[in-house]
Amino acid sequence: MPEVLIRVRFYLTEEGGRKHEIDTTYGEYHATLCIDGEYFDCRSWGNEPQVYKLGEWYNILIKFLSPELALPHFINGKLFTLWEGKTIAEGFVDKVLMESDQQV
Repeated sequence: MPEVLIRVRFYLTEEGGRKHEIDTTYGEYHATLCIDGEYFDCRSWGNEPQVYKLGEWYNILIKFLSPELALPHFINGKLFTLWEGKTIAEGFVDKVLMESDQQV
């Protein structure tokens, strides 16, 4: 079950983003999400296979590898970046779907 719905924009190549769009036709998208100076491994969850084009905004359901560590950092509207050896996207938390019993 997903823990967070994010709204994210992938940078264009000339903005320092990836060289190619992200195609989830053959599997989930795995990324590292940076928030509050912390990095958390995550993956897209339950989204229909699609191609995420650079420069466009998307709503993506996210599942964390370690939700007990990640979720205390997430509140609606909070900003984050996606990391793939460099920052390749930015966005905000649209909705927290699974609450944490801890606060940061």
